[in-house]
Amino acid sequence: MVNSHPIALFLMVNSHPIALFLMVNSHPIALFLMVNSHPIALFLMVNSHPIALFLMVNSHPIALFLMVNSHPIALFLMVNSHPIALFLMVNSHPIALFLMVNSHPIALFSCQHLSHVILTKVSSEVRIADAERVKNFRRAVTTSVQEAKPLGDDITKEQWGTLKNPKQD
Repeated sequence: MVNSHPIALFLMVNSHPIALFLMVNSHPIALFLMVNSHPIALFLMVNSHPIALFLMVNSHPIALFLMVNSHPIALFLMVNSHPIALFLMVNSHPIALFLMVNSHPIALFSCQHLSHVILTKVSSEVRIADAERVKNFRRAVTTSVQEAKPLGDDITKEQWGTLKNPKQD
């Protein structure tokens, strides 16, 4: 494994049960490959291989170590808006939260880089939600005035008399 033997390369790239078991259980071989940016590990991470996705999304020690220590694999993924990084950031994953709260260089740089993606997603949801809230508020105000019901503790029909066409008793 450590010396890129063709058998090992084949097993890793094809998600063989042996390779999956080693990676998911933080076996020394797998840890060595990941921490040293071995071609196998780089290939798996950059291509969103199921092994890498599983490790990242589940805050596996390998992934946490790479992210917190600004490892080249993690930096490459974050800076290039890789789907793994986007998924973690947009879903407030513990890895992303830890990096953000501690002003880690990965988070600081990737925040600027990913902001357009995250803000686009969030702002579209907020716009829809805000439009609905405004509509509901206007409806509540109109109904309260027309039915002469207080809108709040101290708000009476007279205080809302400037609204057009209040229903007269």
